[in-house]
Amino acid sequence: MIEFPAPIARPDNLTDVEFFEFVFEKYFKPEFIDKPVYFNGKQLEIMPTPLRHGYNRCFWHMATKELSEGTHEDDRIIDSNRCSKISWAKPTLDSVRDCLVWTKPVHSNLRICLWANHLDEDNYLVILEHRKLLSEAEQLLLWTGFPVVYKSYRKYLLKQYSRYTPV
Repeated sequence: MIEFPAPIARPDNLTDVEFFEFVFEKYFKPEFIDKPVYFNGKQLEIMPTPLRHGYNRCFWHMATKELSEGTHEDDRIIDSNRCSKISWAKPTLDSVRDCLVWTKPVHSNLRICLWANHLDEDNYLVILEHRKLLSEAEQLLLWTGFPVVYKSYRKYLLKQYSRYTPV
């Protein structure tokens, strides 16, 4: 089982937007943009574009949620719970042996799903995307990460794990 750090504490009197900005500046930028991040010895890239409301697309997805299924990416809303647990992405990446891991094809790419502590209330899902580029080069992107809070979504993920390729 992965020992996650305490959720990022929200400083007093910060609005959701201010907390979102605080998490970006104090955690996401120093941990994921300013220095390299690795998965199984390969450096991850953090997709810088397209920007969403002036923020890195990966961070935007990790710190916001859909209002309903199929919500356009620009219409997602800031989620304080997701923001406070962004610090759980790195321990998940660093402890892949303690995760349920599977791959699934999405368009011409391959998504790699890492689900830490899947039986616990405190669990976290990280999704990477493996791309083959036209130049024959390969790219491994940090796509998103978030705590899985709904039982129905946990059930869905367990079905995905059994259906797709465990790594």
